[in-house]
Amino acid sequence: MTNADLDRLERYVGHPLPERYCAVMLAYPLDPEDSNARLALCDRIEHLLALNAELREGEFADEWSSDRLVIGSSACGDSYFLDLTGRSSAVWMWDHETHEISVEADDLDAFVRQRTRGG
Repeated sequence: MTNADLDRLERYVGHPLPERYCAVMLAYPLDPEDSNARLALCDRIEHLLALNAELREGEFADEWSSDRLVIGSSACGDSYFLDLTGRSSAVWMWDHETHEISVEADDLDAFVRQRTRGG
C-alpha cells in the first residue's frame, strides 16, 4: 500500500486513519502468499474501499457506524475493523450473520502477530 492509497482511504472514510495502521500498511508485514492473512489485513486499496462501502452504503448502512474502518475480513466473511474515534486501539470483528461485535485483538500489532504465527 502507498501513501496515496492511504490518503484515498482516509478521504473516503472522512476520518484521520490511525498512525499505527498507516505504518503497518506501508510496511505490510504479512506473507503475500497467505491468502487468509491478506484477507484479514487487506492491502489492496480497491478491495478495502469496496469492503468499507458495502457496510457504509449497502444493506447494513443503518447499523454501521461511520467512525469504523474495515481493514479486512475473515475467510467466512466477518469484517475486521478499527475504531476511528481513538477511544479504542482494539481490532474488532463484526459477525456478518449475527451482527454481533467482539474484540478480535487488543491492538493492531497483536492482530498482526496472530496472523504471522498462524493465528
